Amino acid sequence: MRLGSTGRTGRALLMVLASVVLMQGCSTRVGKLYFDFRAYFNTYYNAQDFYELGLEKNIPEPTIPAPGNLIRVFDPPGSGGKGEFDLTIQKAAKILREHERSSYVLPSILLIGKANFYRGEYFAAIQKFQELRTLDGTGRYGQEAVFWQSRTLYEMGNHLEAIDFTEQALLEGEWIPSIESKTALILAEHHTIAGDITTAVDLLTLTIEQFDDDRLRPRAQFLFAQMLEQEGDYAFAAEVYRDVANSKTIFDLQYLARKKQAVALRKLGEREASLDILTEMFDDDKYRDQFPEIRLEIGLSLVDSTDGESIEESIEWHQQTLRMDPRRLRNGTLPPEFRAQSYSAIADLYRSQKNYGMAATYYDSASQVPINRNRVPPSYKPQETAQIYGEFLSLTTQLSHADSLMSLAAMDSASRQEKISQLRERRAVDWRAQQKQKREAGESLVIIDAEGESQDEATESQYGFLSHLNPERVTDKQVQFQALWRGRPLSDGWRSEAIAQALNATPDPIMSGLGEGDAITGMVSGENGEAEDPLDDIDLETYMPPDNQLGINLQEIPLDSASRAQMTTSMASWNYELATLYYLSLDEPQRAKDRYEAVVRDARDPELKSRALYVLTELYASEGTPKQATEYAEQAIQLDAVDEVVRRLIQEYGDGLSVAAPVDSQMVRDSLAWAQQQREEQALRGLIDSAKQIDSVGFATQTFVDSVWVDVRGAIQRYVDEYSSAASTAQAGADQSNQWESVLEYLTVADSLIQKHYGTFNLPDQEVEEPSVPDSTVFDEAQMDSARADSPAPVDSSARANTPAPVDSAASPVSTAPVDSLE
Repeated sequence: MRLGSTGRTGRALLMVLASVVLMQGCSTRVGKLYFDFRAYFNTYYNAQDFYELGLEKNIPEPTIPAPGNLIRVFDPPGSGGKGEFDLTIQKAAKILREHERSSYVLPSILLIGKANFYRGEYFAAIQKFQELRTLDGTGRYGQEAVFWQSRTLYEMGNHLEAIDFTEQALLEGEWIPSIESKTALILAEHHTIAGDITTAVDLLTLTIEQFDDDRLRPRAQFLFAQMLEQEGDYAFAAEVYRDVANSKTIFDLQYLARKKQAVALRKLGEREASLDILTEMFDDDKYRDQFPEIRLEIGLSLVDSTDGESIEESIEWHQQTLRMDPRRLRNGTLPPEFRAQSYSAIADLYRSQKNYGMAATYYDSASQVPINRNRVPPSYKPQETAQIYGEFLSLTTQLSHADSLMSLAAMDSASRQEKISQLRERRAVDWRAQQKQKREAGESLVIIDAEGESQDEATESQYGFLSHLNPERVTDKQVQFQALWRGRPLSDGWRSEAIAQALNATPDPIMSGLGEGDAITGMVSGENGEAEDPLDDIDLETYMPPDNQLGINLQEIPLDSASRAQMTTSMASWNYELATLYYLSLDEPQRAKDRYEAVVRDARDPELKSRALYVLTELYASEGTPKQATEYAEQAIQLDAVDEVVRRLIQEYGDGLSVAAPVDSQMVRDSLAWAQQQREEQALRGLIDSAKQIDSVGFATQTFVDSVWVDVRGAIQRYVDEYSSAASTAQAGADQSNQWESVLEYLTVADSLIQKHYGTFNLPDQEVEEPSVPDSTVFDEAQMDSARADSPAPVDSSARANTPAPVDSAASPVSTAPVDSLE
């Protein structure tokens, strides 16, 4: 009985213990759920709600990049939602204080970091992301922290730091694919800013398919396509652009993707496919606002490098764009950016045909159009291009004019007069044609004015106020303006220039009766006081205008030798500038060579000639003709006009030269003076090495070598005297003794050049213990005599007169005595 009672009691105790254990486990789970329930509904839900409201106010509308720029996948934070983000931080911080046992601690830290990011508090945001990584390591929230910290560093501009940090983090742990893809994407954006497009392409190639944000995915693909295009993979880029154009994204990005697809196909050589896409877009009214840009791209795609007719077709297309019907354009006018780019496109086509004169004209027109720099690619710089081609046009005009004058000067008197008469007649024909055109324009002016008033009311409703949308009307008014002002130059001070030209003009019988000021506009006072044009009463078929109106000045012909020499010098300078333009700007090496050779032939300035020779060595070397390059290098070295040119040519062609090159004596003497002033072991070694180099280079004259060694030996002897004196030896410490021993060892090295020049020095042999030297390097008396016999003879006064002046004694008291005086 007692035994059975004990059994029942044991079983009861076991049941109680099991119940306690079970209840304790249940209470842990239930407690966890309870804490999470309270944290979520009391605080975290509100914090997340405030964060979403802040995002709605903060994130700007999606934008497309400016032309030529890479798109940003993750837009920068805006300026709105500051209040909501403040509330987010307050609510999330409450969880950290009051619900530290809940599962929402890590999400709350992430919320605080993101809220600080959108508030622009980047350092506070990074602090929270680092704290989150410390708590979660490589977990989900730790990986999110890596992405957001990298994105914060992007906004701070710390791209190199972000690259190191993000790459290291991506190597740690097993990443969740969706987080890994967006982290790789922000890393790729860092690499694009750093200029490493290849690495960015590799990153996106591996992770772009895992990027699952439907809103940002088209932007990520567009960035990927832009990178592929920069890398030259136009086929792959066109495919990705097509995917973006067919995706559900904003209209502007769809349009830009389709246009870029056509551009990539054009670069790939698929001209017809590119034209098909662009033509389809041009015929679609939903792209009406983009018509000018589409027309510009069509004109570029019309060009076939193997077909000359396609170039003419493209030029005509661009010219039609400039004359486009205003009714098909936004605001009834062609945007200035596309007007300028159309001019530049025409100029590029003329440039491809080597017609640099027409190219310069259209580049100048493009540079005169005021544009918004944010609406054109960063590489589009019409002013710089216009300046280059303007200089080209000016130089070619000057050279052509000077060449004509030199040709006239070389003729005998009769031939010269005949040539001038032919020139007068040819220019008179052009002048008469211009005057007829002006007269006809003046007559049409009256007719247009007579009909214009009756048509204004009828056409105003159709073509807008003052018919500004009527292209014919606008053209007529432009003709009227030109007829009225007779081509007045578009520059300040034109009236003063006209007066000066009139005062310096050759008297004209027709214009001789004009009053003061009338010659400026070509108008005179008639019988009734009304303005009349004196040219109206002349017969344009027979009238011969004076030379000044034909642009002929006989005083410019260089008939004497001094004038011809001056003009030849000017032509050499112009040829050098033109050759430089051909070489550096126009990529015309053959024409550059011809011009540089003309400079070498005609230039009287040694410096100009030397620089032309140097460039010719580069041109011939790049063509694989080293023999010709060496010949020009030797000419430049013998000329010895520019030290920098000589040094470079000696360095590049020294082994193959057959001329004695001059040595930059001033540079050598400056180096010697510096070394002598240092009074240090290393400086002395450098001094000797410099002299050895001069002796061994093979280009210096022996007179100059001897003069250099005189200075070197003087410096060595003073060094020996200073450190071997009794007083110096008594005061010298161990370091100084070791220094002196190393100098002696250096001086006694068996070197043929040093033996030749310092063998007669009075080196001490008693006061300072010389280091042991191998027998092969000990100088016996025979070697000394041999060295003395081989040393150069003393430099006489006539030889020294031709050597560079010694260093100023105040700076460096170097003895310039003959060799024997130092023995």
